[in-house]
Amino acid sequence: MRESAKQGFWNGSPPPLGYRTYVAEQRGAKNKKKLEIDPAEAELARLIFKLYSEGDGKSRPLRVKETTKAKRFTEILN
Repeated sequence: MRESAKQGFWNGSPPPLGYRTYVAEQRGAKNKKKLEIDPAEAELARLIFKLYSEGDGKSRPLRVKETTKAKRFTEILN
């Protein structure tokens, strides 16, 4: 597992927000996966970091929980 990570492969847990896995190569019956940016989720990740560090221009910087609630609310309205 450590060697796979050193070679740049993802070791099986769910990918972080903003990323997805893809099969980079196959070794025998095993698929070796790497991370790539997931365009749909990447926008949400960028928004979370922006709101966390800068706020929304009207208030102080937001916490992650508040940010995801605001994003979900916006999606419901649209």
